[in-house]
Amino acid sequence: MATVLITRFSALGDVTIALPLVRALASTYPDDRFLFLSQPFVADLFAESPSNLVFIPVNIKKEYKGVKGMVDVFRMLKAEHVDIVCDLHGVHRTHVLDILFSFNKPVYRVKKERKARRRLVRRWRKRHVPLKPALERYREVFHKAGFDVSDAALSQTLPPIGFHLESMERLYGKKEGYWLGIAPFARHEGKRYPLADMDRVLDHFTSRSFFTVFLFGGGQEETAIMNAWKQKFSSIVMPVKTGLAQEIQLMNCLDGLLTMDSANMHLGALANTNVFSIWGATHPLAGFAPWNQPVTNRLQVELPCRPCSIYGKKPCYRKDHACMTHLSPDRVISFIAENLHS
Repeated sequence: MATVLITRFSALGDVTIALPLVRALASTYPDDRFLFLSQPFVADLFAESPSNLVFIPVNIKKEYKGVKGMVDVFRMLKAEHVDIVCDLHGVHRTHVLDILFSFNKPVYRVKKERKARRRLVRRWRKRHVPLKPALERYREVFHKAGFDVSDAALSQTLPPIGFHLESMERLYGKKEGYWLGIAPFARHEGKRYPLADMDRVLDHFTSRSFFTVFLFGGGQEETAIMNAWKQKFSSIVMPVKTGLAQEIQLMNCLDGLLTMDSANMHLGALANTNVFSIWGATHPLAGFAPWNQPVTNRLQVELPCRPCSIYGKKPCYRKDHACMTHLSPDRVISFIAENLHS
C-alpha cells in the first residue's frame, strides 16, 4: 500500500477541477492512501470523499507561511510516511516541498505550459492553439506516478441530477418551474460581466413567475451587492450560508447556473448541473473550461484581442472591456432561455 501526497494550495477553482480526479483515483486504488494538502477553506469539498482520500489543511498565510512554513509542513508530514509526491500546483511553495521530499521519494510535478500560455495571450501574432485542459494535466501527473484514472471512474464521481432535491426543498420550498442560479462575480475585472447589465438579466428572470432565481457569491462587497439586488427584486433567493458542500447540493438541483469564468463555474460542473459560462478576457482555449460541460454552454464575444490574459488579471489595453460590454443582456437572456428548453 502506497501513501501518495497531493499538493494544490490554491485557488478554489483549481482545487475543484482536481477534485473529481482525486476522488476517482481513490476509488480506483482502494488499497492506497491519498493525502490532499491544501488550504483550510476548501475542506468542505472533501466532505463526501472515499475513506482513503484524506484532506490535510495547511494555513499558508499564518503558521505555515513562507519557506520556513513549508519546512514545518515537511516535518509534520513525516508521521504520514509518504511514498510518492504529486505536485498539482508547481509554484515556489510546492517546489520547496518537492525538493525536501525528492532526496528519498519520487516527485511528479504538473507541466504548466508557460510558453504556450504566453503565445496564446500575446497582443500580436497570437497562436490560438488549445492548451491541454487542467484536469488532463493533473491526470498526466498521476499517470507518471503509476496511477491511471478512466473516464468511467471520473463520471462515477458525479451525483445524479437533482439528487439532493428533497433536502433542498426542505430549505427553499417545493420546486415549481425552473430553478436558475446566477453567480455574477469573479476575482478579476476582466472576467466580470458589468453589474448594470446583470441587473437587466435579473430583472427579466425574477419577473417570470415560473423562475426561482438563486444568487451565489461571498465576501463583504459581493454580499452587499446581492443584498441590494434582493431589495430591488424581492423574489431572489439568497442561499443559506452553511459552507461549500451545501452550495454544491443546491447547484445539483438547479436547471441552470449562469457564471463567469470563476470558481462557481467549476463548482457547478462538480454538482453536475447545466453551467452557462460567460467568458471575457480569458478563454476556454487556456484549458480552464468547466469539466463535463458542452461547448455550446459557453457565451463569448470573439475579438482579435482575446484572450488577453490566462487568469483575467491584466488591464484591458483597449480600456473598454469590449469582450464583456459588447455582450448585451438580451443576448444573455435569450442564450439562457434557449438552452434551458433544449
